[in-house]
Amino acid sequence: MQKIFLPFLLSFFVFAVVVNAQHSRTNQDNFKNTPIVHHIPSESVLFMDDMNGDNTLTGIQSRGWFFDDVDGAGLTTVFQGNSTVFPAYEGPVTGYIGQNFNGAFNGGLLIDQWLISPSINVSAGDTLKFWHRAPDGSTWADHLQVWISSTAGTTHSAFDNQIAAFDASTSGWAQYTGVIPVGGNIRFAVRYYCTNGGPGGTESDYVGLDLFEVVGTPASTPDLFISEYLEGSSNNKAIEIFNPTSSSVDLSNYRVVRSNNGADSIQYIQPLTGSLAANQVFVLANPQADPTILAVADIDTGAITFYNGDDYMALEKNIAGVWTPIDVIGILGEDPGTSWAVAGITPGTAEKTLVRKDVILFGTTDWAASAGTDSVSSQWLVYPQNTFTFIGNHTVIPVELTSFTASVSGTSINLVWSTASELNNLGFEIERKSENSDWQVISFVAGFGTSTKTNNYYFSDNNLSIGKYSYRLKQVDFEGTFEYSNVVEAEVISVDKFELSQNYPNPFNPSTSIKFSLPAASNVKLSVFNLLGQEVKTLVNGFKTAGSHTITFDASELSSGIYIYKIEANNFTQSRKMTLIK
Repeated sequence: MQKIFLPFLLSFFVFAVVVNAQHSRTNQDNFKNTPIVHHIPSESVLFMDDMNGDNTLTGIQSRGWFFDDVDGAGLTTVFQGNSTVFPAYEGPVTGYIGQNFNGAFNGGLLIDQWLISPSINVSAGDTLKFWHRAPDGSTWADHLQVWISSTAGTTHSAFDNQIAAFDASTSGWAQYTGVIPVGGNIRFAVRYYCTNGGPGGTESDYVGLDLFEVVGTPASTPDLFISEYLEGSSNNKAIEIFNPTSSSVDLSNYRVVRSNNGADSIQYIQPLTGSLAANQVFVLANPQADPTILAVADIDTGAITFYNGDDYMALEKNIAGVWTPIDVIGILGEDPGTSWAVAGITPGTAEKTLVRKDVILFGTTDWAASAGTDSVSSQWLVYPQNTFTFIGNHTVIPVELTSFTASVSGTSINLVWSTASELNNLGFEIERKSENSDWQVISFVAGFGTSTKTNNYYFSDNNLSIGKYSYRLKQVDFEGTFEYSNVVEAEVISVDKFELSQNYPNPFNPSTSIKFSLPAASNVKLSVFNLLGQEVKTLVNGFKTAGSHTITFDASELSSGIYIYKIEANNFTQSRKMTLIK
């Protein structure tokens, strides 16, 4: 009986010490929760972790976070929020991540702990937000710094941009907001840094962090644009204007203007009247045009539709009393001769029908960018003269989904998708179906509203049971219309041994998938070497949960040849060959 009781007593003692270590040096308080702040539609959430799950070290690592304890291992690292010190900003009362004075190495004075985010694709000028606090009235300052790694590194040495330094709030939860100065694939880090901390120091008490968000710049507001330019023979001339917004537009705030043969001022003006419904067109046509054109015309006007290819035209809007161009054909004050080239085709604006591509959501006053230099860069599709097929109707792709994939990481399935353009995109409902259940909504990811740039999205479905899962996206517009994506599948399997699989495809160009399996959570390093033994790429270097993992290796910057990839996990090591052929 004594042999059983003693280990139990020791285990209980260790548990009690660890739990007791996760406390504050200040009297505990009962500060009430603040209601969560919902996103306004103009915000585009690129990343969010509400910290409402497992915030132990293992828990955050399973969500892609890293932790770099630079000072050495203290009694505490990061831990689940202690609601007896103070409750979370939102969600469950323990739904925040905590750190405290016991993080000092060996009871000393230095605390230098880096909480490092998952990798996030951002643009310079995007915003990082999170909530922070210490106990109310604490006299032991908790110093925080915010850093950015422009290389998406996972250790403190990779962080090259410090963007803030401040003390955790001692009067309830406060929100930090800062601008990210660089674009690309980055990570942010919150550094808990006290040089006179620890149990015997004058700094460091207890700090909580909650609701991390990276928010994109506000989405541009869509407006009317020229969707078709018809320069047919004789009087077969027409201009089509499209309304890409989600509501009717008062046309009295718009007009179409024209200038001939390189004149540097406006010579002809056509005011617009009435209203234009959402996703509808307004056609200005020559009064003597072909009956096919006149059948869809809203205005018969010779003032604007009397041109021959070298005329500047613009759609203008009354903005604060000033008529301002919002979309153009040609360049004011420039005489191109016969016509301007479009998509590398000359003549382009003469004896052609130009139709705006369905992925274009905005007009532009940059004619060079609009015309482009070839069929790829141009915003226009060029058709032969007297092509009347498209006049009177125009459509755009509300959300152009370019990819949607699912990959397994231990007991998590990671969903990644990208869009090339978005129009009035509220966001994506994520739906899951298992072998034993029907489709169910598991989360929602906010969209970018209206955007013409590539946007990347990420969602991790965590703590799944063994089995096969199907996922689909329900893309929802602001007006409530929706469309489903294709279905992707992934399977969480039981793993009983360490294994490094052969890459597929092999040979490959330029990318291939490498799968490895872990029977237990492990620190993993997966590297690629050339035949000289030189490491050319590190694919994984950090903590991974038990299960199967698949990594994509992009070798676009390497030359053709045979390469070795090697895994190190706990005491397991294995290598395999792969062949890159370009």
